[in-house]
Amino acid sequence: MNRMLDRSPWSVIYNLLLVYVCYMICRVAFVADNWIIFRSSLDMPLVWTMLKGAIRFDTSAIIYTNLLYMVLVLLPLHYKETKMMQHVEKWVYMVPNAMAIIVNLMDTAYFPYTLRRTTTSVFREFGDNTNLGSVIGIECVNHWYLTVLALALILFLFFCYRSTQPMRRGATLRQYYVRQSVIFVIAVPLAIMGMRGNSLFHINRPISTTEANEYINEPVQAGIVMNTPFSLIRSSSRQLVKIPAFYGTQAEAEAVFSPIHTPADSSVSRRRNIVIILVESLSEEFVGAMHRQQTSDPFTSLTPFVDSLYSVSLTYEQSFANGWMSTDGIPLVQASLPKLYNGYNVSPFAMNETPGLAKELENMGYHSAYFHGAEDSSLGLKGSARSTGIKDYYGMTEYVEDARFGGKADYDGVWGIWDEKFMQYFCTKLGEMPQPFMATLFTLNSHHPFSMPKEYEDVFPNTEPEYPVKRCIRYTDYSLRKFFESASRQPWYDNTLFVITADHCYHNIIREPYRNSIGQFRIPIMFFDPSGQLERGVRPGVAQQLDIMPTLLGYVGYDRPYVAYGKDLFNTPVEDMWAFQFQDVPQYIKGDYLIQMDSKYSLSGVYRYKEDFTLADNLYGTDRYDKAYVGQMLEEMRALLQSIDTRLRENTLRKIN
Repeated sequence: MNRMLDRSPWSVIYNLLLVYVCYMICRVAFVADNWIIFRSSLDMPLVWTMLKGAIRFDTSAIIYTNLLYMVLVLLPLHYKETKMMQHVEKWVYMVPNAMAIIVNLMDTAYFPYTLRRTTTSVFREFGDNTNLGSVIGIECVNHWYLTVLALALILFLFFCYRSTQPMRRGATLRQYYVRQSVIFVIAVPLAIMGMRGNSLFHINRPISTTEANEYINEPVQAGIVMNTPFSLIRSSSRQLVKIPAFYGTQAEAEAVFSPIHTPADSSVSRRRNIVIILVESLSEEFVGAMHRQQTSDPFTSLTPFVDSLYSVSLTYEQSFANGWMSTDGIPLVQASLPKLYNGYNVSPFAMNETPGLAKELENMGYHSAYFHGAEDSSLGLKGSARSTGIKDYYGMTEYVEDARFGGKADYDGVWGIWDEKFMQYFCTKLGEMPQPFMATLFTLNSHHPFSMPKEYEDVFPNTEPEYPVKRCIRYTDYSLRKFFESASRQPWYDNTLFVITADHCYHNIIREPYRNSIGQFRIPIMFFDPSGQLERGVRPGVAQQLDIMPTLLGYVGYDRPYVAYGKDLFNTPVEDMWAFQFQDVPQYIKGDYLIQMDSKYSLSGVYRYKEDFTLADNLYGTDRYDKAYVGQMLEEMRALLQSIDTRLRENTLRKIN
């Protein structure tokens, strides 16, 4: 037993610190080699902020790549305590860390071509290149100093590596297992927290690439905060949709469908405030005013206040979400980006130069802010908001720090601040913003676990335990009423255009007519102008979340060209209105038809969705539809898919020409 090795955690900590040093040296080399890109945008306060983010991203990558090494050293199993295992542990440590150093420094040379850290998409983009090896060889010669640095850092790890030390004499097997078990039990949750980038018991998703936006001022700076191993690891689990090249060139595709908006010479400038309210899971099936408009199904509305707003707002005969998750809301509404690749924020392209309503409005002097009552790191929304140009973010942390409100006493115990309380905070902060402003509120209480403030348990009783979301929708509707009562007394109110919509539909669809591939996207999209300057009523046509950004830019009279995949609802003829979703298969709505593609991007479904509300009658393969019209729809959908796919891969989402 005296020859047994004591698997001390200090050697693990020491060796991991060596890796941190290597990552930071690689980062310094990355900045130095690309100084011409970064030199005009860096200052010391920002550098310190970026350093905090860098440590968070480095920790995640380092734990991931060293997980096997940590298990081998810390696993409490005395049969593995041999000199040979020490050699195995060293090589298990050296190989992944050497690879991490190499990919970090390779990305230093590749970064100027993409302006983002490399993701797994590079393997698809260059998978067919037979000369890739010679290209890498040439670049190693051109960047010989990075090759030398890589070799030096690998040797640094090799010679500074510290093996575990023999146990003290007299130690027993029992002492070994007690000590090692305690160390292992402590190490496991710490490692999980390191990989996740947040608390072990945190309700949010693990850290993602979009959260780099929390530490930067410009998208290109995300390359400094992140590291390439993290970027590769995070993108490796994201399955990319393979979009065929339907058209020979991007120009040919965008001749059929163009995302470039050019302002009309007749546009009129309106420097009005904009408030966008995204209500969690507000499906059309909950909104009586909409539901009664679409079906004859008997229905008691869950949203009497939203119904009252609907009657005095500008709405459209058909309105749809474009996504299925809360994280889709910002790209869809704030950037007019269609959902592909299981969502933009978790795709390999999340750190692209992103379009944004706030970015464009900043040219007109607008102040921008995003409000969500959860923790600032919730769902990566803070980073996602900043990627679209939103300047300020207000969450639970800011609410609790404001002594005018109830602080932690207003925490729902799971997600964040109760909707009613946070909406009053939202109203107060709007009054403190310089005008004109563009502010977005995203509610949270109509979400699992569907809890309710104690004072409202009897006001909104859980009379249908199988559908607990119903009383939460009623509570959020009541909270909206209280917000508008407070807002209507504010001096900025009459100079504000409100947009009320949802982030997505409620997933567990309750009413049978909505259980189909179009019903699961039906949501309200309402434009409410308390001054009465904007037309009120239900217009014919199709509205979608993608349309919110170009509609608002058109309304305020924005005078510069920009990229947005939606349309300006206020200035688009009914016959040109459309909507698009890509959940399981791509589908496109226009005129009287809904069409769907199969997995091979061939036409597979044609429905007269207005009269066939449940999509029970597929007309494809019959003579009962206008084949020329549907053929044109198919060409437009293919052009849209190719346009967004190419712009994502080439990082040209904001390119005008």
